[in-house]
Amino acid sequence: MNWKTVISKVIPALACFGAGLLTAFVLLQKAPVYQPLESNKLALPLRPSAVQSKPPTKLLTATSTNTIGASVTTAKSQTRQSSTVADLEAAMHNRGNSWDFGKIFRALDGLNTNQFGEAIAACLKATDFSFEWVAVHELTARWGRLDPQNAFAFAETVTNSSHHAEIVAGILSGWAENNPAAATAYAKQLPNGQVRNPAIFAVASAVAAQDPQAAINLMDSLPAGKFRQGMIERLFSEWANRSPTEATAAALQFSGRERDQAIGVIASAWADQDPQAAYAWASNLPAGNTRNQAIGSVLLGYVAKDPQAAANMATQLPPGSAANQAIASIAYAWANSDVSAAIAWIQSLPDGAAKRAAVDNVSNQLFYRDPQSAAGLLALLPMGQESAGKYEQVAGQWATIDLSSALNWAKQLPEGPTKQSALQGVGAVWALTDPSGAITFALGLPAGNQKDDVLASIVNGWAMRDPQAAAAWVTQLPSDDARDDLVGSLARNWADSDPNGAAKWIESLPAGKTHDRAVQNFAQQMARADPINAIRWIDAIQDENIMRRTAQSIAYEWLSVDEAAAKAWVAQSSLPDDFKKSFASRKP
Repeated sequence: MNWKTVISKVIPALACFGAGLLTAFVLLQKAPVYQPLESNKLALPLRPSAVQSKPPTKLLTATSTNTIGASVTTAKSQTRQSSTVADLEAAMHNRGNSWDFGKIFRALDGLNTNQFGEAIAACLKATDFSFEWVAVHELTARWGRLDPQNAFAFAETVTNSSHHAEIVAGILSGWAENNPAAATAYAKQLPNGQVRNPAIFAVASAVAAQDPQAAINLMDSLPAGKFRQGMIERLFSEWANRSPTEATAAALQFSGRERDQAIGVIASAWADQDPQAAYAWASNLPAGNTRNQAIGSVLLGYVAKDPQAAANMATQLPPGSAANQAIASIAYAWANSDVSAAIAWIQSLPDGAAKRAAVDNVSNQLFYRDPQSAAGLLALLPMGQESAGKYEQVAGQWATIDLSSALNWAKQLPEGPTKQSALQGVGAVWALTDPSGAITFALGLPAGNQKDDVLASIVNGWAMRDPQAAAAWVTQLPSDDARDDLVGSLARNWADSDPNGAAKWIESLPAGKTHDRAVQNFAQQMARADPINAIRWIDAIQDENIMRRTAQSIAYEWLSVDEAAAKAWVAQSSLPDDFKKSFASRKP
């Protein structure tokens, strides 16, 4: 098996180990120096544990692996160039990039089994996880094929539990290639826990190609979770490449999410080989979520080969959530390779839920890399409050690249919430570099909500760079509700970045409504992280209505942090009795 084949088989397993084993791989205890066993005696101290991973002797002696290994080693030694662990370490440090494994595998090919222990210890010290996992897996799998007894003996010397599980799984994957029955028996006798799950996964993955039903039987030994999901992905992907109809029959024996996952994997694999046949198969599945997901997976697989054909198929689906999801996914995938063609197709779609879903998907993708194209896409959506947030996001991102163009686009939009949001997005970014220019622009807008909201965005953006200057400008405005709103917004945002600085500014404000609004917003923002300190600010509010609303808001935030303390405080407070009664029965 060449190293490219190894990579193609090993990389999918990374996802399974990633959520569990790999969280502990960062810290490695010093690996012991390994020497091969003499005869069948364990010459090394075993890993101190109540449960050892050493396979029963009868399992090892029942396999002809050692004989096979000897012949393989002899044959290879005549043609390969020998290498040392030092050569491997040099290859580790001289790779072109994180996925450049050629030098490493050439070094691995030249090692003998009596060097494997030292080589694994060297790999486990690597700081690049992608290398460490692949290299250790390949070494342990080779050792499991050639000499499982000594391989398992080495595994018992590794005291780091995560590395131990990783090594055992690798050995089993190699052993299972030569003696699947023995490897299966060993993996199944392991106790439930950190070692068993990856061990079962490794054996099942190794036997899946030749005996998928045996892999399914092994998979039944796995609890629900990442390893079981990974096994479904691995098993049915390989099975579908050989016989999609047989794989489908097996997948339909599952239920719920596992059935949907298996069918989706088959659909993707089949679409790579024969998208037309895969589409016909998926369309003939029983109506329901499984069928919908299969069609979507087929079309997603097809879009890489022929996006126009996949798009045409998607538009022929019966109207509904499955069609909407398929159309949105195709649009997203198509935009990855040809934005203009994807947008043209979206524009040709009839108005409705599918078109909106496609616009949402692609505009989200384009926000950062091509905000101007994203802005053009948004024109396909109905203007209103529902799409206002997208307009603000596009305008803000566009303004970071080309302020003038973003501002001109926002200014020409029809009056309404979308234009207001776009101007807010531009204003917030503008304030970061030229607050005076942004303020001058906003003050020139017609009086009303649009002007007030754009000013608030500018003040908030300004406060990110220079909160003292923003505060000085706000407090010199004429006293009215608009100024109070700006003061409150500034206090809330300043509390996030510098609560001490915000507190000093608030304390400097004269008593009155402006001061009370500043305290209200500051305390409500603080309550999200520190409700006890937020409560202490309530007494600084003079207006009874503002004080009551602030206290109630803080109480709700406190409830989610410490239910008992929040309810005890409300019960002894001066808040209205009807609020106390309602709050006492409220759950976090």
